[in-house]
Amino acid sequence: MNKFKIGSLVRRKSYQGVLNSLHSPSYYGVIVGINGSETFEVVWILRGGETRRKNLRVDQLTLIC
Repeated sequence: MNKFKIGSLVRRKSYQGVLNSLHSPSYYGVIVGINGSETFEVVWILRGGETRRKNLRVDQLTLIC
């Protein structure tokens, strides 16, 4: 069973970049939509109040609460 749902606070998991450098994003996001069973639409809250939308899979996200 999937523990992610609309309104959940999430963070992106660490990932390796182009030059094999490890990236650990510090931004938090809120799930605002479900696109299929394994993909979610997330609104990221950036510094200064700016927001960005992105579709990510379950294995790319870490649930905060």
